[in-house]
Amino acid sequence: GLDVVNGRGDELGSVGRVVRNGADTYVIVEHGGWFLGLNDKEVAFPVDNVMVRGDEMVLRGMTEEQISTMPDYDYANEVNLADDEVVELMIVQ
Repeated sequence: GLDVVNGRGDELGSVGRVVRNGADTYVIVEHGGWFLGLNDKEVAFPVDNVMVRGDEMVLRGMTEEQISTMPDYDYANEVNLADDEVVELMIVQ
């Protein structure tokens, strides 16, 4: 549910969930939509590419236009993380 922004603070979406797909762990970002999440686009970012700043997740170097052109996330092989599973993210100031 965290807001997702780029390095300049532009809003890009919100965190939908964190999943494993194969051997990799991804943050699924919900982008767009216009009412109660309808028509949201979901895109995936490896956890190594995201950072946390305060109460926001940061995707440095990304723009809203870039996310809009990314392919929708294919969740056919995703596995939800176990409740006790820990994912470490970089924290920036």
